[in-house]
Amino acid sequence: MFKLQTSKKPEERQLARILGEQEYANLGTALRFALDQQASIRHLNRVLSGHLDLLREHCRGRELGELVLEKIEQLPPAALQADTALISSAS
Repeated sequence: MFKLQTSKKPEERQLARILGEQEYANLGTALRFALDQQASIRHLNRVLSGHLDLLREHCRGRELGELVLEKIEQLPPAALQADTALISSAS
């Protein structure tokens, strides 16, 4: 979905908007679950943030960022090491 969001083709970006709105709640639930399980959130966060950027929903974007930051700040330092980091490229 991120590829659609960042496409140069307007019709693909429009499709990303539609899909993003339809799947926003599911993606948000998956993000919260991943945070609770200390799993990687990189792709989920990128898609959700990208969706809110496309819609220019800055307040919702800030709320998303605050949720992620709050959860990350509660983690033990070992959970943030490079090989297991929540924001790493490994999913």
